Parts: sequence; structure tokens; C-alpha cells
Amino acid sequence: MTSQRYTSGIVLGLATAAVIAWLSLWPILDSGLGYGIIVVILLAACLALPLLLALVVVTIVHARRRPAPPGRVHAWMWLPTVAALMILPVAMLVDDVGQRAHDERHPSIFEQHVNLSGQALWIGTGGTSTRSGGPARMPMPAETPWTLSEFNRYPPVSGVDDDWFPYDGDRLRDDVHTFPRRLGALDEGESIYDPRLDDAPLQRVGTGPDLAPLRARARHAKRGYAYFHYPDRVEVAPVVAPLGLLGEDELSGVDTPFLKFHAANLGQAHVVRIEIAGQAVPLPDETVPPAHSGCRRAYYPLGLAAIEDPARIPVRWQTADRPGHWHTSELALPALRGDAPARATHRLPSALLYFTADGGVRAERFTLWNLRDDRLGIQTSGVPSGMPAPPCGGATAQFDMSRVQLLD
Repeated sequence: MTSQRYTSGIVLGLATAAVIAWLSLWPILDSGLGYGIIVVILLAACLALPLLLALVVVTIVHARRRPAPPGRVHAWMWLPTVAALMILPVAMLVDDVGQRAHDERHPSIFEQHVNLSGQALWIGTGGTSTRSGGPARMPMPAETPWTLSEFNRYPPVSGVDDDWFPYDGDRLRDDVHTFPRRLGALDEGESIYDPRLDDAPLQRVGTGPDLAPLRARARHAKRGYAYFHYPDRVEVAPVVAPLGLLGEDELSGVDTPFLKFHAANLGQAHVVRIEIAGQAVPLPDETVPPAHSGCRRAYYPLGLAAIEDPARIPVRWQTADRPGHWHTSELALPALRGDAPARATHRLPSALLYFTADGGVRAERFTLWNLRDDRLGIQTSGVPSGMPAPPCGGATAQFDMSRVQLLD
């Protein structure tokens, strides 16, 4: 008798649960729903929401009856509905866990491309994202080889499964021997968004540093790749992907073999490729412009390289006026002036490379310190002796020295 009195409420609860379950499963099972999600939202507003409100009203009416309905009535009314309401959040949670696991196995890869071919360069930009959030723009112009393209390339699940994606984890696959690209103008009527690409020979140079000491302290540290496009080939070298402020902050107070390098160009042409101790380093957005073109910055950030012997560091570089031709030199990092400050934490150690007009390279070492009074200090080795004063300044020129304490 009791169950018959509450049959309408139980039926309403089961009907509400069925409608909500159907609307929740529809977008989950139909991955190509697209704009059909608008229909789902409208049905939820016009059908599921009124049923849910009616169920609330019926529950309130039943609760006011005397004697009160048994607990199993409320269970039949609400448990199926609550379970249906949980379908979408649980599915999203499972999808998020799966996506995180996929991202750990197949992370996005930092790529940097420098066009040294002398022609307009087109590369595939599917699945890429620049710092501004959009895909990389093509083509890379021939007349400004110092303007590079930099982005993260994200692996689609289908690409990984079909062996289309050229990386295994954060490493370039061993079976990748060509790079798809296009040099020169497109054919008449050819889409700039999907140009025909040709396979160019891919040559691997450098081995890249061991990232284990870095990853032990900086969880954001990962491998990237720098691609240098010549008329007849593409050369690729592993690099340490830029850490960003968070990654560099994780290395404060930590001793690792890595130094962050910067560059000032005192020569006549853009420096468009740099290797330090056999390791390629990422370049700034417009490579390293000569100082005579204007001091927009005192010097330009490069990237990280592991240094085993600071007294003998081989450096080689190429310039925009002679792509493919290496300039070589060897330098020793000078000692910092003065003593390390007490009760202070050092940031990532740095070195500023001066590419001189006579084809050489000199170095100034510097370290930033977090001082105990919440100020920033800088300790340097000073501008190298015997070198003319750099027109844009030395290591301290990048900072407001009224706010940063010089430690010497």
C-alpha cells in the first residue's frame, strides 16, 4: 500500500534519471557531435531541467506527508538520478586521467626552425602552437634569415598510433631520416594552409646533454629540437627547451652542471646558429642581431648547456652572411669577483658571450642572488679585459642598478 502511494514519485525519479543518462551519454559516445551539442543543451534545458524541478517538488510534497515515506522511496526517487548526474563528471575525469597519461608518454615538443636556405620556407604546422596560442605562420621569408619560427608541436593520438608523429617521447625517432618542407614560391592556386611538401634529407648533429640532473630539480625541463634549413638538407640538433620563469625558479639554490648562456653580437652580421661545448642552444626570436643595429637589449638570452670544464669551452657559430660556414673558438669562463653573499640563494648561473668583430668570442660570467632583504644582487666577473667596452653594456646593463645590488 505504501509503495502504491509513492509510485508516481518513483516513476518520475526513474524517468528523470533515464533522460539525464541519455543526454549525458550522447556527447560521450558520439565524438563527432560538433554543433549537435547545442541540441543536447536545448534538450537538457527543455526536458531534463523541468523533470528535475518536478522531482524536487514531489519530494517536498512527500516529505510533508504524515506518516513520512520510508527511506527506500526517496532512494528509488533520487539514487538513479544522482547516478545519472555523475555520468558526465566521471567521464570527464577518466578522460582527463587518460589525457595526462598520454601527455606523459607523448609530450609536446619544442621546435625552433632557422631558414638558411636562401628561399621562402614552408613547413607543416599542424598541431603546433606558438607562444601567442595560434599555429606557426608560414612561409619563413628568405630575405630575413635571422627571423626564426618557434613553437610546440603536439602529438594527436591518431598520429602517434599511426607512426606519423616523428618523436618517441621527447626524442626524435631513429627511423626518421627526412624532413617534409617546401622551398620557394607555391604553385598557382595552391593553398597556403596546406602546401605540398617535399622530403629533404635530415642530418642529425650533436647528442645533447644528459637531462637527468636537470629533471631531478626542475620538473618542467624537457628536450627540444633546433632545425637549420639549408638548400640541400636540414640539420637537426637536440636542445634544452626553454624552462621559463617557473622552471628557472626551481633551480634557485641548486648546483647543476648547467649554465644559462646569453649573447652580445659585436660583429657585423646576425649570429644565426650557436653550439657551446658541442651542444646546440636555442636562439632568441630574431637570432642575435649586431649591436650596431641598435641596443634594443643589452644582450640576448640563448639557452642552457652543460659545462664539464669551465676552463676549456669550445664554441662555434654561424652568421647570416655565410650560412653553413662555422666560426670556431675556445674560451675559459673567468672567476666571479668577490665572495658569495651570506645567507643568500643563487639563481641559475649565467655566462654572457661576446661575439667580437675580429671573429672571436669572449665571456663574462655572472650570477643573480636572492638576498635576505628581498632584494636582488648580481655578482659578475666584469667585462673581459682587453676588449673594447661593449656598446650596449655588460652583464649589469640588463638591470635597473638602482634596484639591484652589485656584489663585488
